[in-house]
Parts: sequence; structure tokens; C-alpha cells
Amino acid sequence: MRDGRKKLAFLFALGIVALTSRSVAAADNLSIDDILGTWCGTVTNYAFSRTELNVTPLKGQTLTHGTVLTIAKVVGRPTQIDVYWLPPRPDNYTKFELSSDRKSLIQVRETVGDKGPERRFHRC
Repeated sequence: MRDGRKKLAFLFALGIVALTSRSVAAADNLSIDDILGTWCGTVTNYAFSRTELNVTPLKGQTLTHGTVLTIAKVVGRPTQIDVYWLPPRPDNYTKFELSSDRKSLIQVRETVGDKGPERRFHRC
């Protein structure tokens, strides 16, 4: 009986380790929480909430998408976050990279998705 209990305890411990390691890996991915707030750029300023991006054009810039973009979903990785917009379409997303100190945000230049130029922002 003791061997059975030892095996059960060992399997239980392995399960705890597996769950913990998955949680730690998931915690390393960026989320919308990492980019919430206002970001200042040279062409536009961005203000992210959990559901929207408010864009403020600078220096008389005109916007092709309007000043408010609705967030459909967010997909995070360790240094990059993809924000998908409504209406849902395969190419209706923007990739952002966040610096390790969380003070700089780069809108990645893409040939698919947003198809916009690289833009750099810093926390306002």
C-alpha cells in the first residue's frame, strides 16, 4: 500500500509542476493590460482601453480609420501583441512590440494586416 501512495503522491506532484509551468509560460505573454493607457508618437497619440483604441492625430494629420477603433481580440506573445479590430477580417489587425522596460511601443510595419508604416510611441 505504501508504494501505491508514493506513486499517487508523485503523480500529484508532477501534475502540480506541469500546471505551474504552463501558468508561468502564459504569464510571460503580453496582454492588453501591458499597453493600456496613453502613448505619444510623432504623427498620432494612442489611448488604449480594454475595448478601444482612441487615436488623436497630430499636426493636422488625417486618419483613414477614424479616431476610434474597436478591439475584437488581443493575441500576446512575450514581446509582441497583435490587436484585432472590428469588423472581423483576416487582415484587420495591427502588431505592436513592447520594450522590456514597458516604456516604448512600436507599431510594426507590415505587408499584411495593418499595412502601415512603423510608428514609435512612448508612454505619455
